[in-house]
Amino acid sequence: MHNFQRDGHMQTAVPKDALRTSRTVSRPTGRASRPSGAFVRTLAPRRWALRVRPASFADHYSQARLFYVSQTEPEQNHIVAALVFELSKVEAPAIRERMSATW
Repeated sequence: MHNFQRDGHMQTAVPKDALRTSRTVSRPTGRASRPSGAFVRTLAPRRWALRVRPASFADHYSQARLFYVSQTEPEQNHIVAALVFELSKVEAPAIRERMSATW
């Protein structure tokens, strides 16, 4: 049994007796004892299921397009001007071409 409550929430200091736990040792051999007749539960092995992402997860453009279309014309012009401004700072022509192809 481990309750992991030693020294309180978010404790960062390491006390000198860091090897001791909040459960006391009751045998001279250094092993903590279980109460007599303690029930030990064995668990059946788990069956793991694969988490498969839906095909829509690969769609990186629909939400951005919906946002852009929902803006007014001055706001759309502002977004385009901001993208042009940021892309003008890029020195590598290959990156500029890739980003322009993405848009």
